[in-house]
Amino acid sequence: MEKERVSKPPLTLMTIVTWQRLKGELGKAEQSLRKANLEVGEAAGPTHDWHDNFGYDQAMRDSHMSSLRVKDLREKISSAEFIKPREDIRDIEIGNTVHILFEHEDEVEEFTLLGPEDTATNKNWISFTSPLGSRLIGGKLGELLEYNVNGREFRVTIAGIFPGRFE
Repeated sequence: MEKERVSKPPLTLMTIVTWQRLKGELGKAEQSLRKANLEVGEAAGPTHDWHDNFGYDQAMRDSHMSSLRVKDLREKISSAEFIKPREDIRDIEIGNTVHILFEHEDEVEEFTLLGPEDTATNKNWISFTSPLGSRLIGGKLGELLEYNVNGREFRVTIAGIFPGRFE
């Protein structure tokens, strides 16, 4: 008899700062789940009346959504692979900080290229999977790049490549 294969979740690239943020979110999500589960019992009442009971139905939906959030956070936390600041500045890769000059703008903007979960941690952290982030990969100083967001074209010049600034 062949042993059943269990697939591991894919690694989730993120900074340790984001991992810590997600751990905090997990604690809050677990509290919400406990509260939602209590509300299920309260809504059912002592007679466990769930038939035609809107309060019970809503409590069950809330419990289900909270459960999914807890599961999602646990998977991300357990599959985390930490991004370290990249020191190489010959080209742009995950872990570099970059200065970008948008066409028709006068001031450069600073972004750090990281993982998808990192974008909620710092407004200047962008995902390597985003339209701009995916175009920056492999980019070199002075290079002009074009990318598209929802049918709108953007042009940027790479004005600087630096070691990552995010620890």
